[in-house]
Amino acid sequence: MYHALAVSRLLEVNLTVEAGSAVIECSGRDALARADGHEDAHCFRMISDAALFAASSIETECALETVDFNVRFLSRGTRKDMLSNRLLVHKSWGLFFAQAELFDQEGRCLAVGSGTLRLTETTLASMMGYG
Repeated sequence: MYHALAVSRLLEVNLTVEAGSAVIECSGRDALARADGHEDAHCFRMISDAALFAASSIETECALETVDFNVRFLSRGTRKDMLSNRLLVHKSWGLFFAQAELFDQEGRCLAVGSGTLRLTETTLASMMGYG
């Protein structure tokens, strides 16, 4: 379902999900960068998406929604390939907390993020692309 999104195809996204973690790899695109070459919106999307997939990897019944998410930009992103690693840090009844890092192809950390997600009442089986 994620790979079928138009923006995922445009960015040539590769998503890998394992229990409690998610990795998103994609190619930078000139058309998505600001005039100064910084891809902040692109970076935010990768980190927040990886967070959702890391938490969703261990929740099999209900959909999750983001309660809050904070990103700290450490270095300017370039128009090169990027990798977002996400790890689920904590799960309690109905709440998930995860952290992420975004790296460029040289291994420089571009951004770090953390967020809280919560269970919704929407079952995955009722959603298109699941079940």
